[in-house]
Amino acid sequence: MKRQTFSLFSVALVCSIIPIAHAQNLLINGSFEQPNITVNYFGSGSDGLPGWSIGGTGTIGLIQDKTYGDIPYAPDGIQQLIFNPGGTPPGMFIDQTFSTVPGSEYELTFMLGRYAGDDNIALRAEMFSSSNDLLATTDAGPAGADGYGSAQVLDFFATDYSTRLQLTDISSSPSFFTDLLLDNVQVYTISVPEPTSISCLVLGGLVLVAHRRLPIIKR
Repeated sequence: MKRQTFSLFSVALVCSIIPIAHAQNLLINGSFEQPNITVNYFGSGSDGLPGWSIGGTGTIGLIQDKTYGDIPYAPDGIQQLIFNPGGTPPGMFIDQTFSTVPGSEYELTFMLGRYAGDDNIALRAEMFSSSNDLLATTDAGPAGADGYGSAQVLDFFATDYSTRLQLTDISSSPSFFTDLLLDNVQVYTISVPEPTSISCLVLGGLVLVAHRRLPIIKR
């Protein structure tokens, strides 16, 4: 009995510490370091931002540090996106489809910044399944002062083998003097529960079978 209890405890311990890879960003060009360019502007339908599709109304800019007035430094790398540069209308979005595993949990993080002014600016992050069902959404705004605040976070469960992230400028009162900044967009795997659970069940069953087949030694 003691041997069986120890064996089951060992299985539970092993299953509880199976690590999930958390180091690789599932997105392409999440920090907008490509293309390496001083300043560039994109309109709807542009393919100039590797990994991302661009749509909506207005303009998106790709800005390198020290090349656009006194814009705050990018929090990751040396380039960042700027929505509504020069007071163009809000409504632009970028999106990217990436591979996922159904039933697994993921975490989106991104950094929002403010440049020049205190207008009401904000970004909407949405996760869609391959059939365009909304999986999760959040609206976030940058810090009240110029610069970047803390990372924004959105957790979601995938239902398909691909998921689409869309980031949309939903600023309600843009002006020539206030711009919304975006950088360091990342998606990581948090957990893959189904394969882990199945493996643990199989392992537990094998332990029980092996234990029952062991000869009983009387002392």
